[in-house]
Amino acid sequence: MIPPLREFPKKYMVKISTEIRRIYVGGARKMVEYLLLSIIIGVISSVIASLLFLLFLTRVRPEIEISNQIAKGKSLTTGDTIYRIKVINKTRRPIINIKAQLHLVTPITVPGGILLKSKEIPLRRSEIMYLEKFDPNDENAEYAFRFVTYENIEEIWKDDKRSFLRFRICATDSISGFTKVFIKEYHTKSLIREGEFEFGNSMEIK
Repeated sequence: MIPPLREFPKKYMVKISTEIRRIYVGGARKMVEYLLLSIIIGVISSVIASLLFLLFLTRVRPEIEISNQIAKGKSLTTGDTIYRIKVINKTRRPIINIKAQLHLVTPITVPGGILLKSKEIPLRRSEIMYLEKFDPNDENAEYAFRFVTYENIEEIWKDDKRSFLRFRICATDSISGFTKVFIKEYHTKSLIREGEFEFGNSMEIK
């Protein structure tokens, strides 16, 4: 039996309305899922990119070579006995904000462990603003510097069996802004040699 004409549209309108609602709800859910997935992928990509950038920057740090020996010589201006420690900027970029310290360190046994007692040995210049990038062809060797002390190290360092010298230097990479500290220890007085450091990219004492 064919339904009345007035009922025909009503039934189909209900079906159409239901279908439209189903399509709308399903489409909205997919849209939300798509947006959430896009946000998650964006966040993960940003985190990965940041980590890779930080990893790159951590590798862009200063590299400084410190002489294994201390040169004992004469001041060219006063003729006084001086002691020199040479450093070379091995970085392929300039370094800045260079600060250095020299200490006489004496281990002292205390209840529960060992205490390191230190006495600072003043350097004529303990801070320099800038060292040029490493370049073996640099005629002026501006990548190298000699830290000098006028203190009588051999007199201050009376017993190398009980104490040692510790030289510390920190510098900042001029590109990345990262800072690194370098430490060199001298445990025997035999590491003090009379003479002058060779010019440029050499730690030899002549």
